[in-house]
Amino acid sequence: MFQRYKRRSYELAGVALGGVVLDIGCGLGQDVAALADLVGPTGRVVGIDHDPEMVRLAKDAVTAQNARIEIASASALPFNDGEFTAARIDRVLMHIAGGEAVISETRRVLGSGAVAVAVEPDWGTYVLDVPDVALARRVLDARADAFADGFVGRRLYRMFRDAGFVDIRVEPFVVLNTEYDAASRGVDLAHAAQFGIRAGTVTSDEASRWAEMTAQVAAATTFLSAVTLFMVAGRRP
Repeated sequence: MFQRYKRRSYELAGVALGGVVLDIGCGLGQDVAALADLVGPTGRVVGIDHDPEMVRLAKDAVTAQNARIEIASASALPFNDGEFTAARIDRVLMHIAGGEAVISETRRVLGSGAVAVAVEPDWGTYVLDVPDVALARRVLDARADAFADGFVGRRLYRMFRDAGFVDIRVEPFVVLNTEYDAASRGVDLAHAAQFGIRAGTVTSDEASRWAEMTAQVAAATTFLSAVTLFMVAGRRP
């Protein structure tokens, strides 16, 4: 699933030989390496991340001569106006309060006709097959609220419009998990009720009930969870 939507993001961004691509919030650099292959030796890819340790690891991992990794803020990009032919933002804005500034900055560093693509989950769409649906709603809402912007997926279209992008496209991708461990990596399901306790929407007894319930579904062969990612692509006029 993740590889499918990543390939689609490259396609929508128009990444091609000779392109100059910016990957915002590059993490460990896997996408930077993939993009470097796509733009070839005549192109260039720049990955940025605010975390020095992540940048260090990405620099070790990405060996392509046409790629570089830098420490930078996504809301204050250290690049010239119109420098890039494409840009990607992949599951970054949910960790940033004020993603509008990131979208605006992304538009600034793109040349005329260049395309930006952002992919973000909307944690308000998270579903989990557990017996106590009412408790699950409160726990999962509290978990979504704990992200800097857990509901950014539903706002991406408007953010692109407000930033001045045109020819905007929206494509949803459902991330479906039938394995507990894979589903729990992003939200730590076993301990998610602690966010509700801190928010005052879940009691300690309910948190114990949640722990028991998640242990039961983790051990079952019928586990299922899903969340929707929204991919939005827009062109700078």
